[in-house]
Amino acid sequence: MEKQFENTIKQGKQAEIIAIAGSAGSFSLLIELIKVFVPEVSPAIVMLIHRSSGYKSEWLKILSKYAVCEVLEIADKQKIEAGKIYIPPQKYHTLAEPTFCWSLDSGEPVWFSRPSIDVLFESIADIFGEKALGILLSGANQDGAIGIKKIAEKGGLTIIQNPEDAEYKIMTKTALTLCDKHYVLHQDDILTFCRNLIN
Repeated sequence: MEKQFENTIKQGKQAEIIAIAGSAGSFSLLIELIKVFVPEVSPAIVMLIHRSSGYKSEWLKILSKYAVCEVLEIADKQKIEAGKIYIPPQKYHTLAEPTFCWSLDSGEPVWFSRPSIDVLFESIADIFGEKALGILLSGANQDGAIGIKKIAEKGGLTIIQNPEDAEYKIMTKTALTLCDKHYVLHQDDILTFCRNLIN
């Protein structure tokens, strides 16, 4: 795979932020992905998964258990730093700001979700441009499709989980109908790709 995607990996190594997001069916892959990154060589990483707002999530605690990098729940105006993994809090949209800080917004849900993947990805596209890497995983609604398209349009690298092995296919299939610039990878290849980024 490394030879096949040599140029893609080279571009990925230039990323200043990796944004990984999904919804239903993406939990186990996110757990595996978080184990890959190490603080010495990883860029800033943000991981968003749709969670119910009706109860307190243990997502931060679970990810911290498996991660090598420090895992932080995002606070308003928090600086975006390399080697750290950021988790958007429940009930707030999360955006990257021109000052390379995070901001939180309590606006209306997007695709019934807050935080929204589209909101996060679109802001990352605006701020980081070709230095952004977006990865979209399994999900049961269309959130994320417009956002990952924008990352691609701004010159960033975009990867979509192959719908064939996505437990819920709506999110990835919708993204693929909007733009053909993405790399479409199976779960194991996404993990291999990310390992290659930090080696």
